[in-house]
Amino acid sequence: MVETNVRSHSRYENYILVCSPLYASLLSPKEVSMAANKNREKFVELAEKRVSRTLKDIKLIGNLSNRTNYSYTEQDVKKIMLALNKAVAEVKARFDAKGAAADEAFKL
Repeated sequence: MVETNVRSHSRYENYILVCSPLYASLLSPKEVSMAANKNREKFVELAEKRVSRTLKDIKLIGNLSNRTNYSYTEQDVKKIMLALNKAVAEVKARFDAKGAAADEAFKL
């Protein structure tokens, strides 16, 4: 028999479902699985949008290399590359360690 009485969970409840074994033990395996699937779907959706947007923005930064339209120094280029490399390293560290980083504004 297929369960048809499965309610939708809020974002907070989905977090609790995945992170709290005690709470998850009160739910059916199907409800826990559904919450995990929703979390996966949301991750994929956001990752695709954000990475696509970031790649586009990086390409736009590359367009700044056109010396016909822009004037810059090697020091400017080094600062840009350092900032981009640092940001990528921070993202990697957050995925590796599940940590959070503070927002920093980029300045030349």
